[in-house]
Amino acid sequence: MPTTSYTGEDKSVCVDSVFLPGNAPTYGTGRWTMLSGSGIFEDEYDPNSKVTNLASGQNRFRWTITYNNCVSFSEVDINYNFIRAEAGDDQILCEGTASLNANDAGVGVGQWSVVGGSGSANFVNPNQSNTDVINLDKGINTLRWTITNSGCVSYDNVVITNNMPTAAYAGSDRSVCGEEIFLNANAAVIGTAEWSVLSGSATIEDINLATTKVSSLSIGRNVLRWTISNQNCISFDEVVINNDQPSNIEAGPSQYICADTAQLYATAPVNGYGRWSILVGSATFEDNTRFDTRVYNLERGENKLVWTVTSAGCSNYDSVIIANNLPSTPSAGPDQDICADNVFMAANQPSIGTGRWSIVSGSAVFQNINMPNTKTTGLGNGPNVLRWLITNGSCVLFDEVTIQNSLPTVAYAGEDQALCNTAANLLATAPVSGTGSWSVVSGYGVFANSNQYNAQITSLGFGPNTLRWTTENGRCRTTDDVTITNNLADVYAGPDQVVYTPTIRLVGNKPLRGTGEWIVLAGQGQIENPSSIETTVTGLGGGANTFSWTINNDGCIASDDVVITHRVLPQVSFDPLPGGGCPPITISFINTSIGGAPFTWDFGDGSTSGATNTDHTYYVPGKYTVRLTATGPDGIMVHKDSVIVIREIPVAQFEVTPDIAYIPGNSVNYFNLSQNIDSLLWEFGDGTISTEENPSHRYEREGAYDVTLHVWSGYQCYDSLVLRPGVIVERAGVINCPNAFTPNPNGPTGGNFNQNDFSNDVFHCFVEGLNEYHMEIYNRLGIRLFETNDVNLGWDGYFKGKLVEEGAYVFKVYGKYNSGSPFNFVGNILVIH
Repeated sequence: MPTTSYTGEDKSVCVDSVFLPGNAPTYGTGRWTMLSGSGIFEDEYDPNSKVTNLASGQNRFRWTITYNNCVSFSEVDINYNFIRAEAGDDQILCEGTASLNANDAGVGVGQWSVVGGSGSANFVNPNQSNTDVINLDKGINTLRWTITNSGCVSYDNVVITNNMPTAAYAGSDRSVCGEEIFLNANAAVIGTAEWSVLSGSATIEDINLATTKVSSLSIGRNVLRWTISNQNCISFDEVVINNDQPSNIEAGPSQYICADTAQLYATAPVNGYGRWSILVGSATFEDNTRFDTRVYNLERGENKLVWTVTSAGCSNYDSVIIANNLPSTPSAGPDQDICADNVFMAANQPSIGTGRWSIVSGSAVFQNINMPNTKTTGLGNGPNVLRWLITNGSCVLFDEVTIQNSLPTVAYAGEDQALCNTAANLLATAPVSGTGSWSVVSGYGVFANSNQYNAQITSLGFGPNTLRWTTENGRCRTTDDVTITNNLADVYAGPDQVVYTPTIRLVGNKPLRGTGEWIVLAGQGQIENPSSIETTVTGLGGGANTFSWTINNDGCIASDDVVITHRVLPQVSFDPLPGGGCPPITISFINTSIGGAPFTWDFGDGSTSGATNTDHTYYVPGKYTVRLTATGPDGIMVHKDSVIVIREIPVAQFEVTPDIAYIPGNSVNYFNLSQNIDSLLWEFGDGTISTEENPSHRYEREGAYDVTLHVWSGYQCYDSLVLRPGVIVERAGVINCPNAFTPNPNGPTGGNFNQNDFSNDVFHCFVEGLNEYHMEIYNRLGIRLFETNDVNLGWDGYFKGKLVEEGAYVFKVYGKYNSGSPFNFVGNILVIH
């Protein structure tokens, strides 16, 4: 009797090959045969032979074991459920709708989906192989036909290219009042665009620009087309531009008249209405809506009038010039009664025409007969009648003015004088008629009798004094000036002073004329520049010192004295020992002043002292201005300042990363965060040191290590910081997995195991130092048979309560070591019965 044939359970697959599940015969030989479907055996005598080229659907195979003419057989069904999807040929269209042509799903289920493009496509029936699709996105649309049958999935893609350009929109129809407009079409996002003229006329500045400028529009209706093309696909739209500008508008011929009124001759409007307006000048229209109205009050010169015709909201105009050639109205100026034989005329400047002076009566000489404000001389005594005549073309206007000449007798003040005195006798000419009087024009003086032509004047000012002799006759007067020069200078040496330094600056008054000189009258002093009004004097003696400022002007000498009293101040000085350092520090202050008791110390940190010599301790870094103040004469305080520099203490600060290290392998990084340092020293707690700024260190042994950082500033100020503990060093995690085990044939054990049990009936990995752990077991078909997150739980070789077949399986183990590093292992495990 042969070994009983056994083929196991029927299978469903999604590939056209499978390993057959026959049992190996202990007695006899086995052979595979095909009962239905199709297939090619790799080895028909192998119980686990691979069979390929399976037919879709059911394929039935028989495993027959023969021994001494005795036969045992078993059959197995292999269902090949894979149905190949074919989405059809790619298509290129000019629209957003297409008919699809995929293969029929047969016993499976078909489903259309969108995998490329914007996803805007919609299927009429997504389960129908030859359905229509609408709302295709412009450009490339990738659609997928998927067939699913008993867990087997097949798909194929088809590309539908929608070359339809952007839908053209030429903008809304518009009416304009001219030959130009900017169009307002939409931009071609897809494709290229171009303007064209269908009717009317137009010049398009840029035929490819959606908002291009259009000129030379014909009067009336103009139709333009906006066309967008993409890969032989076209979209277009049209816009109507109506040019409603009125035409053939004439304001009539220009007129040149010698009046302020005229008749206008514009053309009557064919459509719409007309209206007159003024562009330049001024005028009054009898009826500004009549094309042939009369106009009044024309301004002299050119008047530009505008005839505007309005129709359908559009206006056009023409202008005409009406020139009023009347000259400007002349004005010869006001009549004048003057005290001279010459005068400047005051006629108006003609804005229209040219002017000219002439003599009506009397006598006169015009400097420029055409200038309205010309100077006129040689006027005769009494009235002189003069005429201002303005001519423009043949038009003439004039005005007259009377100039009355009433000139009196001329005054004479006498000869100029120079003297060394403050008084003088004057000698003017006595007036033949009328009266005379003296007055001061500049300088200073006091007249004994201001109405006497030979009066005496006293209290003359220094330098030139200008005096005026005035003669009067009715409303007319004449004047003459005389200069009396007083060379006796005013002198001032400045106010008396009390000073506390041996140096003083003297300031005398500046000589208006002549030279000045400083001299020492009493006491002591060296004058730096005796001839300067402002000079420095050094070496003043203690007490009173008298100086004189003398001015010599052409032999006239004047002087003034000033007293300078010098009161001597103490000399303040001190020595700080030492001059600075690291806090806390005590400094001795030694007073080396000459005079000045009592003294006051200010140490710059809010502390003071009244001792002559003293010590002071500084605790805070910084710059301190120390002041010693002494008492001088008149209670004047004199001080001396000195700066004490207390250096910054460095601040030791650092970070350690990581603070838990795993050996072997991990390095610990130390980051110096200290401030105000020049040098440093690290102690890592294991006997090693470093002077690097940010060192890295590897520990050799497990344990807790204190880390110390010593820091010094450039001035050798010191600080340190100890981190307790700074670093914890632990041993790193490990994992090892076997490659075979022998499950317990007596039933599932649940996967529990003992690390010290070596029966090898549970598959598990030997681990140490893990934070996360996950294990999965798969068969050759990719079916997951087992998984666990428990490091103390393994696989006992059973799946759904049944012992799995002997053979190779795949395990996957992944998670994280205690160092935080991830691990991921995949390997084979052999199940042995």
